[in-house]
Order: sequence, then C-alpha cells, then structure tokens
Amino acid sequence: MGVGRAHLERNKSRSLVGFAATTALLQRIDENLEPAGACRSCYWPLSLRWANAMDRVLTIQDYYDGPRLGIAEWNGVPHIYEAEFDHSGDAYGDTYFLSPVDPHLLELVMEDWDIWLRWQAARERNEVAAEPWGILAVDVERSAVIKAVIGDRLKSDPLQRSRLRAMFNSGTDGVIWEEA
Repeated sequence: MGVGRAHLERNKSRSLVGFAATTALLQRIDENLEPAGACRSCYWPLSLRWANAMDRVLTIQDYYDGPRLGIAEWNGVPHIYEAEFDHSGDAYGDTYFLSPVDPHLLELVMEDWDIWLRWQAARERNEVAAEPWGILAVDVERSAVIKAVIGDRLKSDPLQRSRLRAMFNSGTDGVIWEEA
C-alpha cells in the first residue's frame, strides 16, 4: 500500500469528494487505473489521488509555459527544481533536475519570493503600476541585496541531483514528482 493510498484509507470519511467517490478511487488505484480526467501534461485536473501525493511548490523563480526554476518540496524536503531543456524538440519538456537546497539559500530565496508576493498582492489591488516588475518601492534595496547574495547559486547541482518528471497543478501550488 503506497503512501497516497494509505492516506486515502485513513481520511476517506473526511474527503471533500465523499466516502463513495474515495472508495471508487481506491478501487481504481488497486486496479492500477488512472483517475478519470488525468492527462500527462504540465497541468492536471486535480483528482483526489494526486492531491494526496502532491508536494508543495514553494517558489517559482522562472516561468515560461510552466514553472522552469524555483524551490519545491520532494518527499517533504525543499529542493531546487530546474527544467531540463529538450534539445531534440527545441523546447522544455516535463522533466526536471532536483537538488537539495542549502538552508541559507532557501531562506534568501523565500525572502525574495515574499517580496514578489507582496508586489503581486498590491498589483491585484491596483495599488501599483506593472513596472518596475515584481518589487515594491519599499523593497527595492533589500531585493538588490538578496539577489546579489543569491547570485548564480539557484540552480541544480550536477553532482547532487535527481532527474524527475513533474506534474504541476496550477490551482494548488502543488507538484507530483515521478521517476523520469
């Protein structure tokens, strides 16, 4: 019994989709069937199976047709994720390199992310112009210091990395990692 299945068993009476739907999903898992509506793309319709297996996306530092670089948990532990470029298709695919992140670097990246989130919230309230992008005037100095200290360290480490397939869920700040 996998972790996701065990979680379903323990929590099916509290499930948002109800006991009957969770029981049916457990049966599909036992039969090694994909949940209805699942597809192999960057963004999946959220199903109960995936919700219970998801790790958290902590930051998205680079985004182009999907998350390309940032910090996400893998098995509950923060890692740098970096999209692998597919040179044969001249595009990014759904594979990523993951490396453990140094605690000090994590702290800096999270502070940088908080600066961006504050700006994004102010922008959604129409309190700031779109430019300068991502930084409130009050945070400009601190942001510059953070970016200088981070430098080029926010990347996967070729000596300590895993290659995994990612399925990001746009509505939950979640990701599912699978062996590539």
